[in-house]
Amino acid sequence: MAPALAIVLAALLAPPALADGDPCEAEVREHLARMNIDPGDVRSISVAARVRSRRGGSSVSGYDAWVSLGSCRGSIVMRLGRQCRIEDVYGKGDCKVPEQ
Repeated sequence: MAPALAIVLAALLAPPALADGDPCEAEVREHLARMNIDPGDVRSISVAARVRSRRGGSSVSGYDAWVSLGSCRGSIVMRLGRQCRIEDVYGKGDCKVPEQ
């Protein structure tokens, strides 16, 4: 019984598969491609939920994606809605948003 419990606990505590990725990551990568940013220049993409708290609980109001590039110090930041639609894109630090 103990080995079975260990297997169940390992499955429950394991991080999600990389294939699942962050919410909205596919949309962020598509937008980077439309901005002609070389995929090889992307060092990392971090997506965080924007949470709105209310009396009855909280809900996700959208997402912020921070894209770290090898070619600049800083980030490209994308604000996305709840359905992962790009709402705004801006640069932080030395990173600039390419003109389209």
